Amino acid sequence: MSQINRGNIARLTQEGLAGIFGQSYAEHPKQFSQIFEVKQTKKAYEVVQGIEALAPATTKDEGAAFDYQSFTQSFNPKYIPVTYATGISISKEAMDDELYGLFARRAKLLGYSMAQAKETYHAAVLSRAFNSSYLMSGGDGKEMCATDHSKGPSGGTFSNELAVGADLSPTSLQDMLIQIGTATDSRGNKIALMGTDLIVTPANQFVAYVVTKSANLPGTADNDINAIMSMGSVRSVIVNNYIDETGAWFMKTNCADGLTSYQREAVSFVDDNSFNTRSIRMMAAERYAAGWSDPRGIYGSV
Repeated sequence: MSQINRGNIARLTQEGLAGIFGQSYAEHPKQFSQIFEVKQTKKAYEVVQGIEALAPATTKDEGAAFDYQSFTQSFNPKYIPVTYATGISISKEAMDDELYGLFARRAKLLGYSMAQAKETYHAAVLSRAFNSSYLMSGGDGKEMCATDHSKGPSGGTFSNELAVGADLSPTSLQDMLIQIGTATDSRGNKIALMGTDLIVTPANQFVAYVVTKSANLPGTADNDINAIMSMGSVRSVIVNNYIDETGAWFMKTNCADGLTSYQREAVSFVDDNSFNTRSIRMMAAERYAAGWSDPRGIYGSV
């Protein structure tokens, strides 16, 4: 176990320092909750069950019996909370001799570490969206964004990824919005799926605002209006600083069961002393799970 002794902070036991730097940076506002629907759970895991829709009704001839339909269950995504924890142990001597109040902020330091882990964990769902090595437990066996998601037991596939990957531009965003607008359910019924929020990394943030906020079609000499802005096709632009795949961009939709985060245990802090060593120890822990139920909740390209 690592321990902070006076040797780790020798300068902080001496008077005369003008200040301390390296631990007081501004933090990003909470970002994962802008993308994931956050729910509470008291279970070891949560399972979301998919059920097929009914197919469109058919005509019935006079005097003839109509056809009965059946439906069955499909995929059952499983969310298993994981525990994240960290802590620090400070020798009694280091605690006593440190002169600048650093250890008095130990809860804040741990809280920052826990927040970084939580944002990175949730952003990894999007960073790996196009990687076939990362699948949702109980899902359809495809990565989050794929061109061949299974519709379910009745057969057929659908796509929540551009057929040909493209950088963010007015054309590619329009193509994605059209794809979202023509989405169907497990039986081919037309559904009122709409894009809501554009999710980008810092590398795409300026392009995102030009594409969604320009009054005229950006990048052309024509005087055409920017239909994306005029129609209000994008509710907001969400810039996520933790997605590793910098060229990736996503459109969140109004699908009710898309990206979901289950909070099993809120972050908590425990502070105690070691009887044998007199060291001061503090730890923080939290438990949560994140993933997707219906892939129609997010569309993407890279």
